[in-house]
Amino acid sequence: MVGGDEQPYAAVSVGEPGVERGDPTAIVRAAMTCFAARGFAATSLDDIADAALIPPAALRAIFPDKGAIIRAFTAGVDRAVLAAPVAVGAPLAQRFRAVLWHRLDVMAPHRDGLARVIGEIPGTPAFSVPVGVRAFRSMRRMLDHVGIETTGAAGRMRVRAACFLYAEVLRRWFADRSSGWQETARALDSGLATLGHLAPAMRAPR
Repeated sequence: MVGGDEQPYAAVSVGEPGVERGDPTAIVRAAMTCFAARGFAATSLDDIADAALIPPAALRAIFPDKGAIIRAFTAGVDRAVLAAPVAVGAPLAQRFRAVLWHRLDVMAPHRDGLARVIGEIPGTPAFSVPVGVRAFRSMRRMLDHVGIETTGAAGRMRVRAACFLYAEVLRRWFADRSSGWQETARALDSGLATLGHLAPAMRAPR
């Protein structure tokens, strides 16, 4: 597990310093805790405001809807992962594995809340398409970060393949209670092996 500033939304107890001031990060933490307890659809902005100990109007001034909260969560995860250096001399597949594993580490404090959100998104048309677009862009940034080419038709195929792999890894991770996430690690390694036929088309780091 990573620690410190690399976990932008580490679990907090309601009422900790910063929550009362309407800090966006603390609001996201409170929201993810609410999602874990109630589910995404059943949680209202008022529920989140209550959990964050701020007036509903103050919350809406920062996050006008729940989608904005999820976007902030995802953006924070992206920033934490992209801020970490990559092993330049390592094989591309190894670098990509490290990036995906780092994402899981960063998201771990709110795994249950994220599982509820992702589980409900397919039944929420207003969120499903935008979330899919953002997931594609996020994964493209991850691949760029490790030096895998993402431009052109072949690049888009790599991004889509990586998105499918990541979705499967998340599905396993949400249910994985094994020590050290062994089941998730096996799913990730198996998925990377399946995608290995794409390796020859991956360009060297720029």
